[in-house]
Amino acid sequence: MRYLSVIILILALTGFVAQASADRSGEFILNDGSKIVGKVISLDNGIYKIRSDTLGMISIEESKIRSFNYNGGEPQAQENGQGINSGLPDTIQGIDVRAIENNILENENILQMVMALQNDPAIQSIINDPNLKNAIETGDINALMNNPAFLELLNNTRIKEIQKEIIPGK
Repeated sequence: MRYLSVIILILALTGFVAQASADRSGEFILNDGSKIVGKVISLDNGIYKIRSDTLGMISIEESKIRSFNYNGGEPQAQENGQGINSGLPDTIQGIDVRAIENNILENENILQMVMALQNDPAIQSIINDPNLKNAIETGDINALMNNPAFLELLNNTRIKEIQKEIIPGK
């Protein structure tokens, strides 16, 4: 059951990160130590498009980025005085969703893996489907388990990689 909660949270955060990455500025630390501050426009096939006030529109390969922090160093932005979260209930069938969510948001590697999912067509079809989006946001496991597109995600390699990072030994 925890695995399903993790998948639901990953999907919710993928939708959130897709929106946040298009709306927020951040600081990229490159492998060579240089820093670029700019607004993330897109992440497509491992290439970030960033609009920087000083450099204009630039493209950077994901492999050349050591880390990324929203708002120039703050790992988490704040909205309306509250921490950003997925909008999911605090628990789903007894699983502490907030603890899993915090683990994802505080781990740069996991967060980057979630961000990379935003361009996956299978993920996009799920987070753009109003019925599935509602089931994800409400933690409705029964509705999700009756949906073939969601069931296919149980075998998605990238989802499994993230799940292994979140739940070691799985």
